[in-house]
Amino acid sequence: MADTGILLCGSSISWQSNFLADIIGLGGLGGERRAIENVKNSQAGSWSSVIYSCIRRGLPFTCTIVFSPNQDWVTALGNTAATWTITWPQESGYTNHATLAWTVGMTRYVITGTLEERMMAEVTLTPSGVPILTPAAS
Repeated sequence: MADTGILLCGSSISWQSNFLADIIGLGGLGGERRAIENVKNSQAGSWSSVIYSCIRRGLPFTCTIVFSPNQDWVTALGNTAATWTITWPQESGYTNHATLAWTVGMTRYVITGTLEERMMAEVTLTPSGVPILTPAAS
């Protein structure tokens, strides 16, 4: 069955007592594995090759949230890592929701806004450990 695409709208995200409950944007969610140059003078045809690292890690990602002066972001920035879970809406033809759970810590909190617009905050979360992806069943 081909996936039809998914919107962030309708997704639920939970982390540390719903601190990030009013998420309106998500960016940079993913992982990486390093490729290390393996260059030597005797390389055939002057092409280099790479060695792939066995270490994979999650990329720091951002959440854009509606800023509230009542959110204790100072304490949240100093808290230990916690489980962050995103649950995507159930797509037509599937019997449950897909979820992604990861241990993350807040590593940055930046408040932004202009004079006549709603104030926002961009929160950077840095994951640690293995992400747990639970695909939806069809």
